Amino acid sequence: MFFLLTKFCKCVLSFGMDVTPRKLTPKQQKFVEEYLCDLNATQAALRAGYSVKTAMAIGAENLKKPQIHAAVQAEMDKRSARTEVTADSVLKEICKIAFSDIRNVFDENGRLLPVHMMSPDVSASISSIKISTKSIPGSDPVDVEHIAELKFWDKNSSLEKLGKHLKLFNDVGSRENPLTVNTELTDEQLTAIAMGKKQ
Repeated sequence: MFFLLTKFCKCVLSFGMDVTPRKLTPKQQKFVEEYLCDLNATQAALRAGYSVKTAMAIGAENLKKPQIHAAVQAEMDKRSARTEVTADSVLKEICKIAFSDIRNVFDENGRLLPVHMMSPDVSASISSIKISTKSIPGSDPVDVEHIAELKFWDKNSSLEKLGKHLKLFNDVGSRENPLTVNTELTDEQLTAIAMGKKQ
């Protein structure tokens, strides 16, 4: 009896300790490659050859499978190492836009700085520069003035992203900042609140 129990325990242990990751099927490997293109699980499943009916479900299911999740993470780590793109570098770029100051594009005399003289932080906050020319009426010979039109990346959007990253303002009703409701108010009190009366 002891011999049989020992043998049974050894079998159980051997099965429990098998943590070798399963090899991906060709279709799963294709899914990993396609997912890395746009991080869209449904589209990746479609491009990997899954049917339109099942693409959404299989895409989400694939990302939950340990071996596929590990393969995706490994490829993303490789990409990050190749491109040297890290969470810190992305945040630094967002900060350049969020804390940009329009005064930094002008010199002390109020003239627009040439692009090559702008600091990296300033130039990173500019989305486009358009230079147009305009003839000055009545000038002889004809004089031309150059007009520069600058567009900056969305400062508010960058500040919002930073705020969310730092958890400065969560939406009311979210799990991080749940909306609390007092259910002990009487009908009269609720009516008064609705009418804007003080309690």
